[in-house]
Amino acid sequence: MAQAQVTFFTDFGPQQYSGGKGCSVTEVADGYLVFSQELVLDSVGELRTHLMVRKIDLNGQYQWENEINQGVERDYNLTGWGVDPVCATMDGNYACGITNFDHATVLYDGKVELYRFDAGGDTVSTKTLLAFPGTDSVLIAAQQTIQTADSGFAVAGWEHRVPAPPTVGTLLRTDQHGDTLWYKRYPGTSYVFGIAENFDRGFLLTGEKLGQSWNGYFLIRTDSLGQELWRRWYGGYLDASQQVHLASDGNIVTW
Repeated sequence: MAQAQVTFFTDFGPQQYSGGKGCSVTEVADGYLVFSQELVLDSVGELRTHLMVRKIDLNGQYQWENEINQGVERDYNLTGWGVDPVCATMDGNYACGITNFDHATVLYDGKVELYRFDAGGDTVSTKTLLAFPGTDSVLIAAQQTIQTADSGFAVAGWEHRVPAPPTVGTLLRTDQHGDTLWYKRYPGTSYVFGIAENFDRGFLLTGEKLGQSWNGYFLIRTDSLGQELWRRWYGGYLDASQQVHLASDGNIVTW
């Protein structure tokens, strides 16, 4: 078995405030794009979670950075919330889901947006995919966004209603323009963290179930319309799965 070797280690900082974290890394011809979310102060002195892109070369040397927030509203940010991992799109750009949640105005006023930008971090488009008014007492969040084979998008996440029912995993499907085609909830789950498109254009979902008597993680297979075909449970107390991958031989890997 080959042993992994560290090629380079690059530390980005210092941060204005604690709470920054890496989201994803994408390889380009002459280096890497590193996406992260970081807490910064906005123009009125409030903490916001911003998506950053940094370019490093093939040796891990810093080249440039850009704060991705040009030309869009900034009410999508809140400590502990923010962006999900970035995916490369077929047009050479990038996309991610952003959870817009600002409890400073209305406690449950939130929305999920599809955010598209180029390799320099400049905004290509933004689109609201899902929103609930504060009076509905619903919290929503995106956890992972992927582009599908038909150039649309699928957004895995969760929904929490107050006082009931409990938190439930969700899947939202759009066309290539970001217009919502359907939205599914999966009772008996708590959070859908990871998603992959299957060979039959259905989806594989993985995440976590929280409960008083049992915790564990799941794998769900759906058809192309998000209808559940089967579900499997794994693990036990405090176990969770964040990602799912479909191998070329049809096997499924979660971690």
